[in-house]
Amino acid sequence: MRALVIGNNTVFGLGVVSALGAAQHQADVLSHWYAPRVRFSRYCRSYTRVAPALLDFENLSGQGLALLQDYVLANAIDLVIPGDLPATLGLSKLAQDALPRFPVASHSVLQQLHDKWSFHQLLTREGLPSPRTELLDLDALTLGFPMILKPAGSEGGEGIHICESPEELAARCATFAVSSRRYIAQQLIIGHDVDVSVLAEHGRIVAYTIQHTETHDVKRFVLDERMLEVAAAIVQATRFHGLAHFDMRVDGQTGELYVLECNPRVWGSLMYSVWAGVNFIDLGCQLALGQRPADSVPPTERVWHQGVAPRRMLKALLQGRRAPVGMTGATLASWEQAHRDPWTQVIGTLAERGEAYMRERLHQRSRS
Repeated sequence: MRALVIGNNTVFGLGVVSALGAAQHQADVLSHWYAPRVRFSRYCRSYTRVAPALLDFENLSGQGLALLQDYVLANAIDLVIPGDLPATLGLSKLAQDALPRFPVASHSVLQQLHDKWSFHQLLTREGLPSPRTELLDLDALTLGFPMILKPAGSEGGEGIHICESPEELAARCATFAVSSRRYIAQQLIIGHDVDVSVLAEHGRIVAYTIQHTETHDVKRFVLDERMLEVAAAIVQATRFHGLAHFDMRVDGQTGELYVLECNPRVWGSLMYSVWAGVNFIDLGCQLALGQRPADSVPPTERVWHQGVAPRRMLKALLQGRRAPVGMTGATLASWEQAHRDPWTQVIGTLAERGEAYMRERLHQRSRS
């Protein structure tokens, strides 16, 4: 199978291409970047940079849609896979026969789940656990302190602030960043985070994983019926179709579970699930191609993400091993994947950072 990955989030895009490579699929990529790290991946068969003026991933119509359709026909593409939220939203607006595409929910459902205020309202209607949440209005706010402010339409933790007092809230609201956007105020729950990732088929969960973040490069997968039930209820209520990543939190004092938000798109830690045996991208491709997705067993193991480590690799080779002593399971899969595809880290990350720096410099000059 040959897939085309579209979008501009370079971390997510690399995850999708790596997951395709793990399933022995070929991947092409279309993006606005010149040198994203995915361009240096052995799993990226072809990379094409397109100008934003020619192809807006969130608004696929007219010339942009024609360009995409021509690429699909000319390169015998079996499926188009969105590599970030804008591309997911763009594909959701198209008629089913416009492009052969990965499972994607309707545009209205994606907006409902992505917007933090409408998502809170959905949880409330369905009787599902959500922190106390209000649209930000200083004259009508009833939440106590501390509270957390979030842009209703943001992702990736952008624009989030914790306010410990009325004075801090007023000062924060006086800034342009807050006053110019639609914000929610939410009860601050102190506890530990849990992420529930799912692939769904029209309201039914096909595959899932549940993960705790121990450190920035270590995830621990668990089984938890309560969390799965909550995720399944949201999927069923919205007839959700495609990939979603639910951010949940367990109150450290009461043990109560709360659903914080939903990311109805591919997520940054996707490869942890792949290494642990649940390849959401491959399963979604099977679903899109009319096949019965292979059964997957939710993992219950600790996964340490391995980067390229020349000294450790040399030591292992001198010992006649392919990996350091004691490395097994999903952590071993991470090690092997990193060393099969090293240039995304060695060269790709540097190239991407250099381009990001130049973009920021140009942006600053345009504003001055």
